[in-house]
Amino acid sequence: MTQIPTPLAELLRSQQGEIAMYKWIESERTGFDIGWDRAASEWFDRHFPDWVREQRRLIDEALGAADYDRYLSSRSSAPVVA
Repeated sequence: MTQIPTPLAELLRSQQGEIAMYKWIESERTGFDIGWDRAASEWFDRHFPDWVREQRRLIDEALGAADYDRYLSSRSSAPVVA
């Protein structure tokens, strides 16, 4: 099994944790489980840009600043979380 480099793994864990927290809060607010797909989609729409700014050091470390800037400019929509 291929091991994910530590900075990238930290980013993925952080992002998944944020989505899980968002899912729990919104599920409690609505009174039903909104599911992972809806939570991830809404989180990306509402919170991803702020999260990126907060995580910029780890992103630079994991992907390299030039690579990440190139990645962002190539995206036409929010990344998909598995």
